[in-house]
Amino acid sequence: MIQLPQDLTKKIEDLITQAGFIIFDFRILTCGRTKTLKILIDAPNGGIGLNECTQINRQLSELLEKEDFFKDRYIVEVSSPGVDWPLKERKDFQRVLSRLIHLYFKEQFAQKTELIGILEEVKDDSLILSVEGKSIEIKLNIISKAREEM
Repeated sequence: MIQLPQDLTKKIEDLITQAGFIIFDFRILTCGRTKTLKILIDAPNGGIGLNECTQINRQLSELLEKEDFFKDRYIVEVSSPGVDWPLKERKDFQRVLSRLIHLYFKEQFAQKTELIGILEEVKDDSLILSVEGKSIEIKLNIISKAREEM
């Protein structure tokens, strides 16, 4: 995998964070002589739209053109993680606050192997989930898989 120089990576990160977004994934792929810079971004609490992705795409393209990093043909792809993006880290859960999520557990929790509820709060090592009107605290380390529900 191609690595960007540290100063260019910092400029890309700064551009995205100054626009008010966070980076979920950042990679460069190669297909023949064409390089593709793929970046997944979102608003801190979710809800980025196509217009915002397009705007960041243009700004990144201008930055890469100015920096002249890619000598061959390249493509910039900016998109959002979408609802099917797995929730793994604290920042992922933060993005879906007040939304319906589906949790799967490594072992039974409250005699269940999964729960669906509204995410009320994200703490350092746990979540507060509203299930059938009751708030339940769930440690992050017992969650095997999580995703946003439609």
